[in-house]
Amino acid sequence: MNTGLGAIETLRMRDRQAPLWPWHAARLARAGLQLPAPAVWAAALPLGDLRVRLHVRPDGWSVEHEPLGPRWDALHLHEGPAHVNPAPQVKWADRAAYSALYAARPPGTDDVLLFTPSGHISETTRLNLAWYRGGRLHLPDHTCAPLQGVMRTILLETGPWPMETGAYGLDHLLQADWVIATNAVRGLVWVRQIGGRTWEAFPEPHRTIRDRYEEALFG
Repeated sequence: MNTGLGAIETLRMRDRQAPLWPWHAARLARAGLQLPAPAVWAAALPLGDLRVRLHVRPDGWSVEHEPLGPRWDALHLHEGPAHVNPAPQVKWADRAAYSALYAARPPGTDDVLLFTPSGHISETTRLNLAWYRGGRLHLPDHTCAPLQGVMRTILLETGPWPMETGAYGLDHLLQADWVIATNAVRGLVWVRQIGGRTWEAFPEPHRTIRDRYEEALFG
């Protein structure tokens, strides 16, 4: 991964406001990168719900945007290969390996579940993963090199469920009561299927918590 190309920071904005900006800025700072706050550049954006991509380069930065689009839900993940993220502290601009894995996913699947060389769950090509089992929400820990996603960090800091991190195999995940995928743009997304394992419904009490959690973050 060529970190010299700079980084990409993708965020959700509503009416030129970026409520998760402090977490984005903290992640960039951990990687030794800086970007002006939205007050400097957001006035040029249209109103509404947007997916905003910031390109942070050694020689400057630029902003792209598009409508947020329909809500993601009921994702189908393909069980993919081992893939080590060599620099998980930020989303570096060189995303060629992730793009190739995503493009090669089987028809009818939404994303690819990636594993460490030792067979532990890491992340998907676009999302962090978490699952509810035994009264706790489980997330891959830093030894599994998942991207230090903004929504993952927010969940760990403020989530409404008891948390546990660790190095988990696929069997642990497939025995979950339910599974969610997260990122800063899409929030908490229900995963309906992984390989041959299907969860027929996202339990209503937890769906309500998810929706309230998103409302608290994005208004």
